[in-house]
Amino acid sequence: MKTYQINDIITNLAEPAAYYVGVFEDTPDPDIEWPHKHSFYSVIWFTQGSGINVIDFDEYEILPNRIFTINPVQIHNWNYSIDSQGYFLLIEKHFAKQMNIDFSFPFVDLTTNDIPFIEEIFKRMSSNNNQLVAIPYLFSLLFNFETHHHKLNNTIQLFSIRN
Repeated sequence: MKTYQINDIITNLAEPAAYYVGVFEDTPDPDIEWPHKHSFYSVIWFTQGSGINVIDFDEYEILPNRIFTINPVQIHNWNYSIDSQGYFLLIEKHFAKQMNIDFSFPFVDLTTNDIPFIEEIFKRMSSNNNQLVAIPYLFSLLFNFETHHHKLNNTIQLFSIRN
């Protein structure tokens, strides 16, 4: 199984990049094998569309306003609808380690209140506006969403066990 670098996915990069921010529907589909692995961290926010995302052999539904997080070398495959839209952020391991990034959940579902805020962060990052400030900020928010999701699931499980 092949492991891909950022410049294998984003083929028009003039030189290797520590990170890349893009708009999903504006980026040509790369010619890659399925399934595959990445040598980098990935954050993919589907703002529109549907399908299935497989991460380490577990299937997850692609839904609007779901952000997928993929660590390096996780086995990955997806099948998404032609109308899929959103944003993505690819970060090399060395750069991610400087920011203490490591994902413990495969996805985060955004609430209606989160969407305008996260959208503004991605728009600024994709326009090269304050990327070095916005990237760690985005990850701190994702970490908080993951922590909240984990606490909520534990509470639900505890409630289920007691009843």
